[in-house]
Amino acid sequence: MPSDIEYAITNVHLDPPELTITKWHHALVNIEGDVTLTFGAQQLSLESITFVELCENLRHWQTGGMDEPFTYDSMNEEDRGLFSITPEGSLFHFLDRKGSLLHTAGYTRTAVESFISGFQAAAHKTVKASLHTDLAHLKP
Repeated sequence: MPSDIEYAITNVHLDPPELTITKWHHALVNIEGDVTLTFGAQQLSLESITFVELCENLRHWQTGGMDEPFTYDSMNEEDRGLFSITPEGSLFHFLDRKGSLLHTAGYTRTAVESFISGFQAAAHKTVKASLHTDLAHLKP
C-alpha cells in the first residue's frame, strides 16, 4: 500500500501580474502555479491553478473530519473538479476529473493528512520564496 504522495509546485505567479497581495482573499484567488501530484507511477499535472486556495480547501476538509468526499471546487470556474479524494472504508482514493483512479491502492488517513500538511507547508514556502509574501501574515 502506498504511503507517500509526492507534489511539486512550480511556475508561481500572480494573476494579474501587477497585483500586490495585501489581503488573504488576494492570495486565494490571485496566486497561481503549476502543481504536479505523483502517486507512484501516476502523475496528475494541474497547470496554473490557485494552489493556495487548494491548500485552504484541503485544510477545511481535514478539519471537517474527512468523512465525505473532497472535490477541488475552486472559485475559478476552470479549476472546479480537477480532482477528488474519496474515503472508502479505512482508505482514501485520489481520482482525476474523469473519475479515474490515480493509483492502484488506497492511502491511509495518516498518509493523506501528511500530504495535506506537507503540501500546505510547501505552498507557504514557495510563495514566500517566489513572491516574497508571507501567507501567515495575511490570514484573517
